[in-house]
Amino acid sequence: EKAEEKLEKTVKKLESKGELSSSFDLGKLLESAKKEFKEGNYENALQYLNKCNELINNAKPKLKIKLLNTSYTYNKWEKVKMEIINEGDAIAENITYEFSGDIVIKNLPEVEIVKPKSKEIVELLLKPSAFGDLPIDIEIKCKDHLNNEHKFNETIMLNVKETTGITPTPETPEKGISPAEFTPKPTTP
Repeated sequence: EKAEEKLEKTVKKLESKGELSSSFDLGKLLESAKKEFKEGNYENALQYLNKCNELINNAKPKLKIKLLNTSYTYNKWEKVKMEIINEGDAIAENITYEFSGDIVIKNLPEVEIVKPKSKEIVELLLKPSAFGDLPIDIEIKCKDHLNNEHKFNETIMLNVKETTGITPTPETPEKGISPAEFTPKPTTP
């Protein structure tokens, strides 16, 4: 009975905080376990409890990153919206991410929580330090509902233009005479 109570507390906590995918229906599994237990089917009750435990222990977050801007300009700061998507069936907490590649990042916001099967959108500043198609590596770390650490790596491509599309006007030489025109030529009689 003690194991059942302990599991029930865990299930209530996880469900109330939305830490695991609702498709798991832990509450239903727990109800079934209680019913079996009351009817004296300890073997079946144990199977339900084990299934409940298994779901809790095997659930994991799965994070992906998506930059919502599609084109960037070389050496120009841009405000970028970034989606952090949790495709997993457990909560992702204390999310950190590290970018590497030919870019500079500023104002990287902290993301505390992304619930299972949901996403968060944050804003950051990004400045590409090269142009063309740039591969950017992102390492994402987070903790799950059991405080286990998870690490994900992702490479995304940025399309970086050389300039903003404004062509600089060619410098016009100073009006006047050029040195060649100024050089006196010998005059022959």
